Amino acid sequence: MVQVSARPVKRMPKWVIYCAQCNRPAMYAEIDSASIDLADPTAKKPILPEEGGSWDCPFCKKESRVRECDLTYSYA
Repeated sequence: MVQVSARPVKRMPKWVIYCAQCNRPAMYAEIDSASIDLADPTAKKPILPEEGGSWDCPFCKKESRVRECDLTYSYA
């Protein structure tokens, strides 16, 4: 892994989704840092079915339908 700044990366980038029921952000999937090209730092979203995929919120335990447009890139 190439260090980009003087400060080491402590958290892995991830795809986050906001629950449609409780509106809290939760991790959907981690992004493998080895798959990110530093010359073109874009990460491809996980492939989901066209009608969306099923996801259970870890906070309110409600099931939601997740589409590709619902995923947000985050380091937090």
